[in-house]
Amino acid sequence: MCQKTVSVEGVLSTTEWTVDPEKLIDVFGVLDLVPARPGIPTSVFIQLSEKKGRADLMLSSDVTGVVSIKGEGSIGASKPVYLDRRLLFPFILTAQNYRSDRPFVFSKVGKQIKVTQGRRKATFDLLPSNAGYGIPNDGKGSVLPMEKKVSSLVTIACACATSDPTVPELNCVYIKRTKKGIALYASNQLVVFRAHHTVKGTFPKTLPFPLFLVPVLANDRIKEVRLQEKDVTLGFDCGRIWQGVSAKALKGFPLETMDGLIDDGRKWTEQFRLLTHKLGAVTARFSEYLTSIRRQDWLLTVAAAKGDKQVLLEVKIPQGIFREYVSIAEPAKEDIQIGWPLEILLPIFDYLAKNKEAVLSVRFDKKTPYYISAGGVSVVVTKKKK
Repeated sequence: MCQKTVSVEGVLSTTEWTVDPEKLIDVFGVLDLVPARPGIPTSVFIQLSEKKGRADLMLSSDVTGVVSIKGEGSIGASKPVYLDRRLLFPFILTAQNYRSDRPFVFSKVGKQIKVTQGRRKATFDLLPSNAGYGIPNDGKGSVLPMEKKVSSLVTIACACATSDPTVPELNCVYIKRTKKGIALYASNQLVVFRAHHTVKGTFPKTLPFPLFLVPVLANDRIKEVRLQEKDVTLGFDCGRIWQGVSAKALKGFPLETMDGLIDDGRKWTEQFRLLTHKLGAVTARFSEYLTSIRRQDWLLTVAAAKGDKQVLLEVKIPQGIFREYVSIAEPAKEDIQIGWPLEILLPIFDYLAKNKEAVLSVRFDKKTPYYISAGGVSVVVTKKKK
């Protein structure tokens, strides 16, 4: 153990903890996945505790995360201490720009934590303790078979879900076990989404997958996804991030209503069919054109006259108009004029476009919503009132 006497404002300490900079940056990168939220102190103040050279750091907001890292020596904190992430994170993560191999050195001096790396030095005041850092049982529960295809489906379903607190039963991607695999559901009351997928391994009978964990699924450092009692936990090599399962969604998710609506959609008149990869190519270009425009204004218009062999795809905004044509399988049976929320449907179109053989079917009648289906994915979109 490396020992050294340090002094801050006359207070002495004879302990310090050294840690490899690359490992520390890695660990902080995972903990930084927990978003900071105004009014939630546990999302801003990092809980740091140590035991036998290992430091555990935790944050909690919409999701909760805890990471661990092994170093040498001791910080000198016999009880958990609390540090402001808004100061500590930038100081640690800035080391990526300097590529220094100098270790980070931590030491507790009075009511402060001193951190040095070579010539860089910082002193952080310790903050009052905070509640809300509870840890679920480590290693308990069941591992979910979240293969890449399942993670992709959860991600596109999330685009159709809502985080609106007034409808908590819809604050999730709802996963239901089927005879051959799983069905995934989501809705924001404007769009209803359902997808089926064959998967090896066992899911629980039902699982409202928490929304704030969905973006983290794309992180390639995830080792496992585990269901622990009422929490879904993402396991990393250095720690875990988790969020509780919604009790409201468990009891009140409108599964039967959504199934009924989608089953009705299959009976509506098929207006046209087109290849998903052609539609996806156009909508992907539109999204590139619109990167600087507010996403809520992304309305995709699909139009054709009776007898046309192609449909016009158009995005109109106050600053300009973008148009492209896509061929359809058969001439249009009647005039078509559709308005779709591109912001919500774009992830679905991008996903379906990867299948070169998939065909998108669009069904609707005068007094029905729009029913869109392709590649095991079904979507019902409410018609915009004129």
